[in-house]
Amino acid sequence: MNKTVIKRTVAVVLALLLTVNSLASVSAAETYENSVNDTADAITDVTGINDVNTDVYSTKDSALVADGYEMLLDVPQSSKEAILMSDGVGEDIYFHLPKDAKNMESVLTEDGTLVYDDNESDVSFGIQPLQVTGNNEAVMEGVRTTIVIDNDSAPKSYSFSYDLNDGERIVSSAEYLGEEYDTGELYIVNEENEIIYIIDKPWAKDANGNNLNTFYTIDG
Repeated sequence: MNKTVIKRTVAVVLALLLTVNSLASVSAAETYENSVNDTADAITDVTGINDVNTDVYSTKDSALVADGYEMLLDVPQSSKEAILMSDGVGEDIYFHLPKDAKNMESVLTEDGTLVYDDNESDVSFGIQPLQVTGNNEAVMEGVRTTIVIDNDSAPKSYSFSYDLNDGERIVSSAEYLGEEYDTGELYIVNEENEIIYIIDKPWAKDANGNNLNTFYTIDG
């Protein structure tokens, strides 16, 4: 099995990566629940919830399970374990959150967002299962990961590692399609060089809602 690391990087100083919003500093007196709510609000204020699959549940072993029409998303209780995406026909992908989330506890909100947060960290994370019905009634499903930065002293680069099967690899759209057709996406391809999963182009906004330069690098 191969391990590939994808790093999301923001090239400028900002208050929040991917879902940028102003967050007040967490005081010692503030409860963990309030901190989680602040993070959840910061995420949904930017992403909205129209495309979030709210038909989710948790179990003793899983912090979030979203069993959609064509995709299963299973997020373990431990943030140290790999997250599973499965299409039900053998194309399973496992990926890991950045090391900054490894000791964080998670809370599943009513709108289907799983929040990783603690009162001592400058960064929080969110996972949202996605489900969108197109004009042709086809259902598109996926997962969105978000990173909330509390202040400008937090790191600006975060790595997500993917456990790939033999023969699978991650390539940029520029490499796969050619520079002139670069979309900023990444593709997970099988040994026949067929695309089996698409990783959408990254994006970031600052506290004022301005777009910021964000990009991927691939290591492995």
